[in-house]
This record gives sequence, structure tokens and C-alpha cells, in this order.
Amino acid sequence: MLEGELPELYGRIGPAVEELKASGPWDSSRPLVEFYRRHTVIELWVPVT
Repeated sequence: MLEGELPELYGRIGPAVEELKASGPWDSSRPLVEFYRRHTVIELWVPVT
């Protein structure tokens, strides 16, 4: 989960997704999800195998 103020928060999405993908096997045939809980909180979902 990422928390912060916009627009700085948007710049952290890519690196956070890359970190999640590097942490273990993930299913590249399924989509990555950005779930915006509120304008200052984003959950990142990476499908696992």
C-alpha cells in the first residue's frame, strides 16, 4: 500500500510494482491492479502463480 500526497504518489507506483514483482513469482498473463482507496492511498495488486 502506498500513501502520500499527489502528484508525488504517482511517481512511486512504478518502482513499487517492480519491487513487488521482484519479491517472488508472479503471473504475467494476468493484469496488475492499482486500487485507489482514496486520493492519498493506493493498493497495488500483483497476481501470483
